[in-house]
Amino acid sequence: MPKSTYTQAAARIKMQRIVDMLEGEEMVWTQVAAKLCTHKQTASRYLWHMARQSPRLIHVCNWVEDEETGRKIPVFTAGDKPNKRKPKPLTYAEVFARIQADPVRHAKRREKYRTEWHQKKGQPVPPRPAASPFAALFKQDQVAA
Repeated sequence: MPKSTYTQAAARIKMQRIVDMLEGEEMVWTQVAAKLCTHKQTASRYLWHMARQSPRLIHVCNWVEDEETGRKIPVFTAGDKPNKRKPKPLTYAEVFARIQADPVRHAKRREKYRTEWHQKKGQPVPPRPAASPFAALFKQDQVAA
């Protein structure tokens, strides 16, 4: 797919819609994608293009944690201010503390990534061994549900 230069009429209209949406409001890229009815990756490309060009139409005003992935994602708003710097990554101790704080959530995420990995390879997902520490967490979760 060729890289877009964002100079076509449709791209300029879409960028103006984004600026109008962000006027006086802060949004993450998934919210912008939902309002534009476009794919989230397309919305992300437009937002980053607009946040990096000169004169800047929008800027990164904050970074928040995504509920689904736990990663830091940018919050955009309209204006010609400098972008807020991305926060430093978590240390190993902070990551380990998060895992210890919510082991069931961590186990579910690991299982999701494990399943996706096997499906991508076209392999059946093998069952977890009975001695696995994750197996006990899933049994507790299934009983509670």
